[in-house]
Amino acid sequence: MTAVTEDVKKNNFLLSIIVGLIAIGFGLSTCDSVKITSGDSIARVNGEDIPYGLYTAQLQRMGVQNMTPEQRQQMPMIGKMIVDQLVDTKLIEQWGTKEMLNATPEEIANIVKNYPVFLDENKKFDLARYKAILLNNKLTPLSFENQQATEVTKQKSAMAITWYPVTENEAKAHFFSLNSGVKVNSLKFNTSDLRSLIPIKDSELSEFLANKKNEELLKNLFERKKSIYEVAESRKIHILTFDLKDKTKADADKIKLEQFLNSAKNKNFLTEAKSFAEKNKEVSTFTDLGDLVKGRLANDVEKKVFAGKKGDVFGPLLEEDQYTIYYLESVTPAVNKTFESVKSELAMDHLKGIKKDELQVVAKEWTTKFAELLDKNQLKEIDALKDKYNLQISKDFLVTEIETNLGGTNLTSDQHQNVLKADDKPIIFDQTSDVIIIKKISKIEKNAPDLAAKWDKEKDSQYQMISAQIGNLLAEDLLKKLREKASITIEEKML
Repeated sequence: MTAVTEDVKKNNFLLSIIVGLIAIGFGLSTCDSVKITSGDSIARVNGEDIPYGLYTAQLQRMGVQNMTPEQRQQMPMIGKMIVDQLVDTKLIEQWGTKEMLNATPEEIANIVKNYPVFLDENKKFDLARYKAILLNNKLTPLSFENQQATEVTKQKSAMAITWYPVTENEAKAHFFSLNSGVKVNSLKFNTSDLRSLIPIKDSELSEFLANKKNEELLKNLFERKKSIYEVAESRKIHILTFDLKDKTKADADKIKLEQFLNSAKNKNFLTEAKSFAEKNKEVSTFTDLGDLVKGRLANDVEKKVFAGKKGDVFGPLLEEDQYTIYYLESVTPAVNKTFESVKSELAMDHLKGIKKDELQVVAKEWTTKFAELLDKNQLKEIDALKDKYNLQISKDFLVTEIETNLGGTNLTSDQHQNVLKADDKPIIFDQTSDVIIIKKISKIEKNAPDLAAKWDKEKDSQYQMISAQIGNLLAEDLLKKLREKASITIEEKML
């Protein structure tokens, strides 16, 4: 007997309090097939398989089908990230089971009996309907309820793993550690991004191009860089949406949007649209869709957008339960370069790429130059070079006793301590191909009066936040230990 059938025998009425619907990896309906087929596994954790279907479902949620060619080049990294998350989820689930955080029959019954698709026209749970829908989807009550039990265990485990009782004094000490330390400006670059600075003589380039043996090498480089040389036309699109809360007032809502468009003429549309969305935030949003190529919008909208010019506005268009206004901010023409047109460029890049000794000289020179700019606080000059050399810049960043992350870069323990003890001269960390330059601006002591005042003012909210932070740190530590002890096999060939 399942949890639901047993509960129905005990109670002939629907429980009035919904504890919460557990998110499952498929949508349940009376006609669509909802069975998750196990197929091949993407990984195995302590003898338990993680179905490949969970991996592909996560890829779909991330919109992999709409990725650009450049984004698809990151698939190995994206795939590994997803598998790591699935493995961590399985480890937490297994930990929760071991800690007896399983779902009770009453919890499962409550979840299922509040699932909308199993309710009759009077919003009461219908046992016959429940069994019929499962049968139609080739599921048994036991298998379906076991799935729900697994999700409850995951939820309980995720909550338990991050819960930690923190005293007010502990929270206060953590707060002062989080808000004191050394403020710095920092700059990070990869030496390979300085290759363009390596000098190549005209005679050397001509000699390389004249050698027919290099033709095949350059053609291979062209094929590898085709995503750069062959790029479809794109349009930078923003949308202003307006939800129809009452469809009987659709015409009035449309008139309101048309009035907005008339008032926004000859003005900065981005500013006006943001202001409109803020004033009507309960029903309206303004979103940057980014640069879109063909195939990303509905056909009728796409035809209008790709026939338009910079600054054009389309709408309001009725789309399901909302009106949408499309704004075309800019147009990026298609790029379609031939091999012959970029042959010299490819040769130049190749020659610069093989000159490792010259690159070291250039890197040393520019490390010194960047350090001097940082030392003199010439941040505008650094900003001007940011895009050209792919510089990662962090300004007025607080490095604390606890946080070892510096603007997206994780410092080693020694580097972290060197920053905390820094004097007024720039510090340079050479990490093989990456170089990090750090300049101390000021130091914030733990006994600073304004920190004490801030704690007194924000004590309650800070206490909750710090409790969560400490809980997350403990969760990370537990996950690390679980991973070290676990038997984990990942099917790399399936990524």
